[in-house]
Amino acid sequence: LNLTACGESIGCFRSPDGCTDLTACDFIVTQYVAPGSKSVIFELASAAQGWIALGLNTVNKMEGAQAMACQRASDSSSLVNVKNTYNAAQRENTAIDVDNLQTGLTLLTSSYVDGIIQCRFERAFGASLPHERPVSPSIDLYYLVAVNILSSGTEVKDKPLIYKHNLTPKKFDSFAVTDRVNVGGPAPTRATTAPGPTTTPGPTTTPGPTTTPAPTQPPSATPAPEPTVPIDMEECGETLGCYRSPDGCRSADDCDVVMTQEANMADSTVVLTLSAKSEGWVAVGLNAEDQMAGTQAMGCQRESSTSSTVNVKNTANDPEQYANMAVDSSNLQIGLRLLAASYRDGRISCRFQRQFSTTDSKEKRLGPDQHYHYIIAMNTKPSATAPATSPLLYKHNNDPVILDMFTVTDRMNIGNGLSVDFKGCGTTKGCAYYPAGCEGFGCQYAYTQQLQGNVLAIEVMAKSAGWVAIGYNQRRLMPGADVVGCQLAQDNNAYAKKTHNIIKLSGNSLFNNTLDNPSNPTVGLTNITASFDNGFLYCSAKRSLTTWNSNNLQQPHYLLFGIADVGVAAPNVALIHKHTFTPAMPNELYTAGQAFSIVVNGSLGMFINISACGESKGCFRLPYGCRNDTCKAIYTQQVVDDGYVDIELYTSEQGWVAVGFNSEPQMSGADVIACQALRSKVTAKSL
Repeated sequence: LNLTACGESIGCFRSPDGCTDLTACDFIVTQYVAPGSKSVIFELASAAQGWIALGLNTVNKMEGAQAMACQRASDSSSLVNVKNTYNAAQRENTAIDVDNLQTGLTLLTSSYVDGIIQCRFERAFGASLPHERPVSPSIDLYYLVAVNILSSGTEVKDKPLIYKHNLTPKKFDSFAVTDRVNVGGPAPTRATTAPGPTTTPGPTTTPGPTTTPAPTQPPSATPAPEPTVPIDMEECGETLGCYRSPDGCRSADDCDVVMTQEANMADSTVVLTLSAKSEGWVAVGLNAEDQMAGTQAMGCQRESSTSSTVNVKNTANDPEQYANMAVDSSNLQIGLRLLAASYRDGRISCRFQRQFSTTDSKEKRLGPDQHYHYIIAMNTKPSATAPATSPLLYKHNNDPVILDMFTVTDRMNIGNGLSVDFKGCGTTKGCAYYPAGCEGFGCQYAYTQQLQGNVLAIEVMAKSAGWVAIGYNQRRLMPGADVVGCQLAQDNNAYAKKTHNIIKLSGNSLFNNTLDNPSNPTVGLTNITASFDNGFLYCSAKRSLTTWNSNNLQQPHYLLFGIADVGVAAPNVALIHKHTFTPAMPNELYTAGQAFSIVVNGSLGMFINISACGESKGCFRLPYGCRNDTCKAIYTQQVVDDGYVDIELYTSEQGWVAVGFNSEPQMSGADVIACQALRSKVTAKSL
């Protein structure tokens, strides 16, 4: 690899930024198109024992990418094969031509020497095969580089990359194959060659025997940068399970702490990454109980307060005394394989691998069926450093974060969500929420509005896995309402959409919801932010003051609050499922510029409309005569046209509520439907 030509005669991509050779770079990729040629020559190199691949795609995603890879034939072989593949749905790697994985690529040279895979191959312009991405000087494609550094990532010549990457892929901007870029590298420097040894002017001397010039003193070597630990937060919830803090931070450098996990079922391992603003240590703990005692803690700790060396440590907290101790006192790294680590600018980062199985009682056995609380802890002080032979001697100096129970295969995305900003409620903005006194994710529902010139800045949030919406109407009715919806889609992302409710002339519903503009679901909305995190939907936007039916929100109108915990739909589809909880419709009129702070009525918290009891639905309430929040328990039943009965259950208790059906007045033999709360989630059960 001739990196001196990067940016001049060849295009280059490398990571981390500024690395100069493969002892410091995670990978290097080059491309070269000879003048007049109709093909491109790629070269790939990485200090990997499995494979390295270059992906090309029309979007900056792994799914759908053509992946040209160089892979070792086996963990004991130096033979490297080139493979032409693509990532199908669910990101499964597949051969472009199942009969010949080399079709479309011409291998020029390859090697595996001293732990480094290198290969050079040629590809023609255009695209002659299905799933190939056409390349030419006029076509820009996104470049994606992925690596499997493990010897278990090898595979024979006629099989695709069945072992997934175990380092987060690096995503670059879009380029053409003729672009002579130098992405991640320093600006090219040209060595100045002197015509001969420089002499100090002086008296002319008589020519004598020719002497060998003294060797030129080499310039001081620039130390190679510490290995970096890049984290692609866009992969959170897709290929990675993630926790981040504070909520809504968008990059590892912006977050106070980040933890990611990526399981590899093929070799029963998980790669964990930790990154934190800390000068001491950061750790992730696993425990079947929501406590520190008895936790297995895998931590990354600086070696000393003056060192940038970061060590990984496999430790456990004593079940009785909370003291941290080594899993194996003779080797604190046992069971963990450090992949990368760094300490820069007050941030510790590390990535390490662990097998699912364990032979030590202090370790937790991992796998898709093993659920643990994840516990994130750190000591941010420089005095909390320790050598590689000592456990995490210095206790955390902030409150650990104890998460819900997960497995190492879960792709959770905790902390990605945003919550409403209540600052200014009642003075500079209007706010509605439930229950009283709630803040952030303590609210089951929240809405804010603030007039900003000729637009209304709004936020809407609810604990829902379907949709949440705010309606505006000059009548205290849902039909005819102007609606901004925030809806979950099949890709597990939230989308804002501008809709309205119209009268429906047939069917059981009195109205239905439709997009204002089917070809532009967000018409009238700007500055949109949307997220779905830990069961909460959140959308913010600036909306036009003019409604779908030409009313103006500066005129008095009613506010209508609706939620559905079902109804997942594509971004270009309206709120397809009617609200599943009785909407809240305050009996006051509001204007766009009005400041207020109100608690929406209890129906959003109770989710049961008891006004229909005895008329369209049958109801039981305890105690007798209770109304909404004064009830200890509520049961309702209502037969629907499709042969089912709609049942609602509510209790003010914290455990479970159930209804039983039996031909005899006894519990034994009853058919039971129950709602049970477990770890802040409610599950319906048929028993």
